Amino acid sequence: MRSLQQHTKFWLWILLVVSASVIRGQEGSDASKIVLNDGNPMPQVGLGVALTADKTYEAVSHALDLGYRLIDTAAEESYGNEDQVGKAVSDYYQQNHLSEKVFITTKLWDADHGFGNTIRAFWRSYRELNKFVATNTTTKSSNIPIDLYLVHSPYGGRLVETWDALLWLQKHHSDKVTSIGVSNFGIEHLEVLRVAGRPMPVVNQIEMHPLVYQQRRDLLDYCHKHHIQIQAFGSLMHGYPHFLDDPPPVLRAITERYNPDGKERYRVHNKDNEKTAATVTVVHVLLQWALQHDFAIIPKSSKPKRITENVRYIPLKPATATSPADFVLSESDMKLLDEWGDHVPYEDRNIYKTDWNWNPIDEAPIHRGNTQYWPDYKGIGLEEQYDLDRLIQKLPMYSLDENEYWDEYWENGEHLEYHSGGDDDDDHMYRSEYDDDDENHHGYDEEDWRNGEIDYVEEDEDLNEEL
Repeated sequence: MRSLQQHTKFWLWILLVVSASVIRGQEGSDASKIVLNDGNPMPQVGLGVALTADKTYEAVSHALDLGYRLIDTAAEESYGNEDQVGKAVSDYYQQNHLSEKVFITTKLWDADHGFGNTIRAFWRSYRELNKFVATNTTTKSSNIPIDLYLVHSPYGGRLVETWDALLWLQKHHSDKVTSIGVSNFGIEHLEVLRVAGRPMPVVNQIEMHPLVYQQRRDLLDYCHKHHIQIQAFGSLMHGYPHFLDDPPPVLRAITERYNPDGKERYRVHNKDNEKTAATVTVVHVLLQWALQHDFAIIPKSSKPKRITENVRYIPLKPATATSPADFVLSESDMKLLDEWGDHVPYEDRNIYKTDWNWNPIDEAPIHRGNTQYWPDYKGIGLEEQYDLDRLIQKLPMYSLDENEYWDEYWENGEHLEYHSGGDDDDDHMYRSEYDDDDENHHGYDEEDWRNGEIDYVEEDEDLNEEL
């Protein structure tokens, strides 16, 4: 029965590839897009910019030139490059009079969970993305909207309360945020939202590659059932040489099957000007595996050559005709990759757990927070308190080259901090915060949390006094 299902899925994939190529040829549409459960389209392929630091602008600019139309970033506390992403996108609009929209994803950091904290964090991200934006011909506006705003992980707690803030933003500021989703959520975290009667996320961005595929099957099935699109990070095994350059036997064998004579056999959609060996690599195999599972992918790199090579066989621009030579993995090779993780010790499968101690899906506790806001948001004067247009207009511009902390004060005396990032922050994301066994990197004591003795991050001020 399982073999029949896999066989059927394989041929359905072939049909989709052919159909998509025909549609692109007839209508001149761009690379494959996924329709999310809120009806909004999202490119299936994008560029991730985690830890690209001061190389972000160049990386994003190159990706846009190549045809990428989705850029995935995150808040200042984690990626620290929203400003560079916004500048690169804005400049590209201006220089190319781009008629198609670039899809921007950013994320809410763990320490900003909670209703008021989330609203404030959102407009900080929005302002970072729009620091250097001039009126462009695509949006007819001076602002770049956030197309997808994700809760970065469930570690920050207050899951329902935080999700309610995202729902409010989507409802009242649809010109600034289009779709909302989550990242690193397990079934238990998603169930908290479903049981509370909330609309479900459109995306769950998770670590996904062949090693974790089997252990994540229940989560994948759950997301499929509730129409939550899986967006994979870590598709290229964190770029480790022992996977990509000197791959394990299963990866090596599969890759070699698609290079029998060392000659180009498949249709090349993207290539650089340098003379590059025209062969299928482990990178292409891993990304194609994800695409054939209908995952969205955001392979990250700061190097233009790699950004190009990653999508050598993936169409990003309109195709003029259907080609039978498009690179597709066989049904048997898909099965081998699906089952690869079963032959690897469990503790070695989650690469981000091993290297970063980062596995929220399995380890983040459940904390709902205040569940009384949605759907009416009564009694807290939100329209007046969270007037984003007024707040954003008050934020001053500053240079991309600045690399210092600075303060800005609101007229009512509220103190806000910004940090523009820079070379000294290249490795600030997680690693340095895992040294203390008694307190984890999310700022709460594990034992107190599990005993229910804390409410995680308290709002900085009472809601009625925030702004």
